[in-house]
Amino acid sequence: LDAGAIGQVHAAAGPTVLAPHYGELASLLGADAAEVAADPPGWADRAARSLDTTVVLKGHTTWIAGPGGEFSVEAPTTWLATAGTGDALAGILGALLATHARAITDDESVLTQLAATAVVLHGLAAERAGGGGPFTVLDLNAALPAVIAALV
Repeated sequence: LDAGAIGQVHAAAGPTVLAPHYGELASLLGADAAEVAADPPGWADRAARSLDTTVVLKGHTTWIAGPGGEFSVEAPTTWLATAGTGDALAGILGALLATHARAITDDESVLTQLAATAVVLHGLAAERAGGGGPFTVLDLNAALPAVIAALV
């Protein structure tokens, strides 16, 4: 669940991943964005536990918390703040979740690991797309197959 769908977490049936930024998480939990920014790993963990979900708290350092553990992934470029890149992350995560549905059914902790994998792939594709400079979300998407090929 990302953006406008985050508020639907209580209606979700089955394993769920939330992908909010600080403001969205603060709004969902009735907190202030400055509080979340002051302790992102703590708030990601608090949200994951209280909402019984995996949380991908987006920022320059993205914090992932859920039943599979806690991870942090630092963005390789500040250009990931480009419009639409959160949608690309959601697409990468969605593809990983769809292709690992059986594993998730057997063990929900897999969600946390897949979320961390999506964040890493997203960052590597952004780094490749921009080469140190700005890029569009379409550039990021176009770089993704080469990133995966290099890892495989």
